[in-house]
Amino acid sequence: MPIRKQTLEEWFLCYQLKKLSQRHFHLPGSLDVDVTKIANHYESKGLRPPYTAILIKAVALAAQKNPQLNRMVFSTFWGTRIVEFENYTVNVPVIMEEDGKNYLSAITIKDANLLKISDITSQIKKAKSRKLSETKVTKFVVGRNNILKRIILRVIHFLVFNFPNLYISKGGGGLSVSSLQNLEDEFLDMRFYPYGPTAITFGLITVKKLPTKQTIMKIGAGYDHMACRADQMTLGLRDLTKILSTPDLSLMDSLE
Repeated sequence: MPIRKQTLEEWFLCYQLKKLSQRHFHLPGSLDVDVTKIANHYESKGLRPPYTAILIKAVALAAQKNPQLNRMVFSTFWGTRIVEFENYTVNVPVIMEEDGKNYLSAITIKDANLLKISDITSQIKKAKSRKLSETKVTKFVVGRNNILKRIILRVIHFLVFNFPNLYISKGGGGLSVSSLQNLEDEFLDMRFYPYGPTAITFGLITVKKLPTKQTIMKIGAGYDHMACRADQMTLGLRDLTKILSTPDLSLMDSLE
């Protein structure tokens, strides 16, 4: 039975998760959304719906109507601060590959409420094909796990999450969407509840077609209760459900 030291990437992931648990108060929740109209729209064109991009767009549109979704709590030297973002930028984790190894990275999709679904999909694909040297933070998790590299990562994390203006200037968003839909399987029917630094983080893993011919998107969500009240968050989730289940195709750029 091998016992090994963490890789640098594993260490940094653990470090970030510990900080999240210290600075935020997360509640898990879930949504089952009927996306039959969206599914039928794509099927009529012989296309597979890009559900991750669709969810990203829908989250940004819901936040446009409900600014309380588009917030983030910061613990700073001067006390707790809440940033209410002016644009609708969505943080999205992506898996990158280099030299036969996979690395967890992230991108930000700015003004997702204004983008076409195809543009969002293109940005995600482009991000996955980047070189590690082109990333802002992920490039620092490559190589041996030593004290110097851990110090560098601690400093980066400290600066970004203790100085809200720095987070904003570096393009950080107030919304988060995670997806493992590329791992979807007919035998897999589950969801996870992702916790992130923003007021709410959505996680998509499964879209199921039922015998009734309904198509259901199963979404897990991690809500930071420190960012807003539960009734305020519920209003945003209600509008997100409406956007996905009764889509205005002109508003969603015909979902093309």
